Amino acid sequence: LHKGVHTTAKTDTILDIDRMRVGQEVSARWLHLASSLFMEVVVDGNKAADAESVNSFLQVLRWRLSDSISKSEFSELYKVWIGPEQAMLGGLSAPMTRADMRAILSHTAEGEMFMMLGLLIREHNMTILSRGKSPEWIKYVEQLFWMMDSTGRGFVTQDDMFFLLIAIMGVENVIGLPESNLFNEVYQLMNEFNPTHGVITLRHFKTYFERNGLDEASLVK
Repeated sequence: LHKGVHTTAKTDTILDIDRMRVGQEVSARWLHLASSLFMEVVVDGNKAADAESVNSFLQVLRWRLSDSISKSEFSELYKVWIGPEQAMLGGLSAPMTRADMRAILSHTAEGEMFMMLGLLIREHNMTILSRGKSPEWIKYVEQLFWMMDSTGRGFVTQDDMFFLLIAIMGVENVIGLPESNLFNEVYQLMNEFNPTHGVITLRHFKTYFERNGLDEASLVK
């Protein structure tokens, strides 16, 4: 599954949507799912991946979805793919871009991509559980994330962070801030989540709350 590349890394931003690679007929949801898979599989998974190795790993995901391999077999293959857990998430570059990922996924339906993403989220949750967090902790963090990502894009943006800032500071304190101070507070909060390509994925969202030691009681509040 691991394979090195010898091409120059390319960059693009998540909100700069290039429809030309997959055609005009794709939906916004399809594009968001493709971007989320790119970040999970490549940026936070295997930064050295090229098109061939990504295709191989996507096939592993399909094997699991069709029950051709067991949960434990998939977990082992997933560990091989990501290698040793990365100390720092969200690298600034990768051999592949989101446009490349969209081309690879061009014949994959939304439903299948959604289930692929679910498999990757489950594996990350298993890692979190192994570090002592409870299923309830995961549930509360995910509920907060999906409240912020109400359209189901799979990530939250700087605009969405206003919701969290209000929850942390209180409505009365946020309303009283000058506009420049308000945007600065949101910017600083966003950076604490170590965003990937300008957005925060569910993986990084959980990492932030785990790193800051917030328990279930704090999340419920």
